[in-house]
Amino acid sequence: MARINDAFVTGIGKMTLEEIALHEDFNLIKNRLICSTKNCDSRLTFASRKELNYLRTYRGDNHSEDCILNFDREELKRKGEKIAEIEGGLTRAKLKSRNKDFFKKLYIPTRATDTTKGKNANQIKSDSKNPRNYIDAKLNTDGTGDVLTETEQNGTRVRSPRINSRELNQISEKDVGQIIKANGYISEISLTDNNSAKVYVKFNNSRAVYILPPSFFSDEITANQINDYLRVMHTYIARKERKKLQIITLCEVKKIAHKNEIQELYINSYNWIDLAIETEPPKFLDLPNFVAQVVTKVF
Repeated sequence: MARINDAFVTGIGKMTLEEIALHEDFNLIKNRLICSTKNCDSRLTFASRKELNYLRTYRGDNHSEDCILNFDREELKRKGEKIAEIEGGLTRAKLKSRNKDFFKKLYIPTRATDTTKGKNANQIKSDSKNPRNYIDAKLNTDGTGDVLTETEQNGTRVRSPRINSRELNQISEKDVGQIIKANGYISEISLTDNNSAKVYVKFNNSRAVYILPPSFFSDEITANQINDYLRVMHTYIARKERKKLQIITLCEVKKIAHKNEIQELYINSYNWIDLAIETEPPKFLDLPNFVAQVVTKVF
């Protein structure tokens, strides 16, 4: 399938996929995307899947006949239906794997596919035979509950929780009440005496504060141990010379900040958080491993 690497943004002009993804008004311009081929006015949609950003043709739109992205639409895929929803948690290993996928998206460039394939490269084929119904699994907002696995219940597949990754500029109203994966370069850590903390971050032109509520300090290890880890990280961030440190974490979006306000995100569980330190090459670390390497002066 041909990869769409750029789009014409109404009111701005031609932009690459990366420029669109990082734009400070992402949630505005994502609704203004049109095919960049001359005389083609097919709308495009920005999407993410398996940590990969991509552009696709708007559902129901067709490219002009001479556009390289023109394709034949056949019968749309008939999907199974969601028949139930369950809630629960994920193991630390699965949470870490999700965060590591986001780390790879941020630090390991993806290879672009050929954009000059035949005009039917995007042909949609029918897959309507035997669609399977499913049960959706949803991650609890407090990070607790039964462990969710992709398995079968009375012959119906249980789909593992879908957790979308969002760069700070991409967080929108549709994320409110959801658990997402997000990131940011740590600029400051504010510690308190009552088992709560705030981690201030920046990413490109966007800012956010990760709030660590009391539930963050009530996981598998003691609150005192977690506070010790955060104090080491606080001391490291305060250094004049240090490596850039980025948080990569699951978090809950409770509300959307108004323009020029800082976005609040909640890390409800200690098991949700990992870090990326920009050594050469960058390293993906959990909090205990980061602290150990700071204490032993690796960083």
